[in-house]
Amino acid sequence: MVRYAVILAGGAGTRLWPASVKAHPKQFLKIAGEKTLLQLTVERALALGVEAILIVTHQSQTELVAEDVAQVHLAKPITVILAEPVARNTAAALALAARYLGSIGKADETCIVMPADHIVTPTSAFVADTAYADALARQGYLLTYGIDPTRPETGYGYIETSERLQNGWKVNSFREKPDHATAIHYLKAGNYFWNSGMFVYRTDVFLEELSRFAPAVAEPFRRLTIPFPVRTVHGVRVAGDVAALSALYPSIDAVSVDYALMEKSDRGAMVQSSFRWNDVGSWDEIAAISESAEVSRKSEPGLPSGDVPAVRVESPGCYIDSDLPVAVCGVEDVHVVVKNGMVLVCKRGSSQLVKDAFNLLRDGGYERLL
Repeated sequence: MVRYAVILAGGAGTRLWPASVKAHPKQFLKIAGEKTLLQLTVERALALGVEAILIVTHQSQTELVAEDVAQVHLAKPITVILAEPVARNTAAALALAARYLGSIGKADETCIVMPADHIVTPTSAFVADTAYADALARQGYLLTYGIDPTRPETGYGYIETSERLQNGWKVNSFREKPDHATAIHYLKAGNYFWNSGMFVYRTDVFLEELSRFAPAVAEPFRRLTIPFPVRTVHGVRVAGDVAALSALYPSIDAVSVDYALMEKSDRGAMVQSSFRWNDVGSWDEIAAISESAEVSRKSEPGLPSGDVPAVRVESPGCYIDSDLPVAVCGVEDVHVVVKNGMVLVCKRGSSQLVKDAFNLLRDGGYERLL
């Protein structure tokens, strides 16, 4: 089984504004019960029996991450936070994690990469699928998990598969988010899967391929001296030379690992997931989670904030998540979110536009509020 887990916890979660803000982004929200999305991800890593968990985040979130994971029992395995001085997307984050693993002599071990803000159930199916992914990764493949599409979704990237491998498939191509007509084609074709954004690979294979296809991202990390300096925050180790990383990062390309590597490498393979997956990427998704769990969304789930009335009058299909009393009357299929002193009103089915609204506010000079 995989020996190390790398959790990506530096995202901003702009599609879940205004609940997700810079000071308290998506991975710290309690969407599915009493635990944050980050805590649930850590627990999935623990279920795999890994030797260590690496959490890559932005340095501004180090305290939040340490405090959050310290609430999960982590006597074993070791947990290490790697703090980036500036966000440079997932390729740089994974290159940093790979450099750390190499610095402790674990470059030939397999690791799993998990975003900190997804919901994956049941854990038993996830563990079984990861065993399949690990077996292929040990053969030199770069594994991802493919999710069976249930609808012509335009908000996800897709994986096109080709020939069968043992307990998996060879990847033919990665496809960007499609338009609706293309998504319908993918759904009918039968060999296209949603890209979960989770990976399993041997660290040395990852670095070899990243150096081949994205040397501008891979090579700068060789300049980091080892071993990494370590300090402790809330009882959790934080590794890395702050000054060295601050000097290194501004010149690194901001590019996703999908674009930098996975779309170009011929070592891509996929395990078809048997677990349920949700990237909690929109208010439409959160509303669906709420309805399936039959949870009353009077306030942010899991946080005891008292009774906050949410009244609906002749307003079917409306989802309300508010810190203040809200009444919705005579409208259908609308999300109303009141969080952090800000208000979102969004037609159901159009929540992918929230990121556009966030960008307009940011570009309009209101970044301090976001």
